[in-house]
Amino acid sequence: MSDLILTKNGIINKEKTYTRLKYLDNAKGLGMFMIMMGHMSYLNEPFFTFCSSIKILIFYIVSGFLFAYKEENNSNAGPLKEYVHKKVKVLGIPYVLYSLCAMAIDLLMTFVTHSDPLKALGNDVANTVILRGISTLWFLPTLFFADILFAAANKAVIKIRYPLLAVFPLINLILCSAYRNMVYQIRDNGFAGMLICNITAVVLKSLTAFVFVVYGYVLYDLLKKLWNKSCAWLIALFAGMLTVILALLNKGVDFNSFSCGKYPWLYIINGYLCGALIIFLLKKCDGAINFRVLNFIGANSLFIMATHLPWKISIVVKKLFGKVYIAENAGVSYYLVLICSTALVLFIEYFMIKAKDIVLIRCKKYEKLYDVLKYI
Repeated sequence: MSDLILTKNGIINKEKTYTRLKYLDNAKGLGMFMIMMGHMSYLNEPFFTFCSSIKILIFYIVSGFLFAYKEENNSNAGPLKEYVHKKVKVLGIPYVLYSLCAMAIDLLMTFVTHSDPLKALGNDVANTVILRGISTLWFLPTLFFADILFAAANKAVIKIRYPLLAVFPLINLILCSAYRNMVYQIRDNGFAGMLICNITAVVLKSLTAFVFVVYGYVLYDLLKKLWNKSCAWLIALFAGMLTVILALLNKGVDFNSFSCGKYPWLYIINGYLCGALIIFLLKKCDGAINFRVLNFIGANSLFIMATHLPWKISIVVKKLFGKVYIAENAGVSYYLVLICSTALVLFIEYFMIKAKDIVLIRCKKYEKLYDVLKYI
């Protein structure tokens, strides 16, 4: 049994410690914070529109970026079979455990809302089995499939990486249009229609995630070449202005439903730009600015992703704040309430994470139980 220690960012294994790239944890933390704020938002305002353009994609980009970093430092998982086994433990076990927790909570909620418990349980089981996921848990299967596909086809994909990234905005436009038409045609066909739509959405989201893992892999080398260029900050300034404009032009993004906005091709291009900009800026600030909150969120992003909405924390906090203040327009007071409500959710998550880590420490003596729970 390995020794565990508690740190300010959670629990770590002393036998498997490695140097975490703080700027990548910060990038994930920023994405997770935007996701949480999005779930607290109730107005279709510009900030929400901008966040929707990148908040999910940044996780896939970071995954590919890390793959390139580990490859350069000879620390990748090795054979594909070993890599798949690792991903099953790191993403598969949490998906199953958090899904079971979400089912239990949804079942309890039916007694509060006086809804049909069997129907709620049936929907949760169906969504879990087809990998559509309960609430935010949809994210885990897409990351799993994207990572596995990239690892399996790595050599072939690297040869065509630039053409793939260049044509994918057009491919995404075609896929989104085809999916939208399919949903309109079969969504009223009962359970079978819902099943087909959901399975198709899982496949399409995983494909998009895979492309952004490829992009993250490519971005690692691109930023290395750009890093010390005198024009780097000028390019970053131009990219920053452009990504805001493009994000605001492309309203209606909801990647969970594979809705890539009014202009699906723009969603991909803006994802490229914004992802590169976020990692560039955070890497430039690495060491100069201590983003403690973002770093903590990023290091614990899986737990927060899997609990803040499926466990109804965001929903309850949102309702509590809604009893105090409801804004009609996106003004200063609206954003202050939005930040405060998100901060409260994060505060609750912080104590849940600390409690989880303490439980894991105490579970060390139960080897089989610990070997499962350590991945949450």
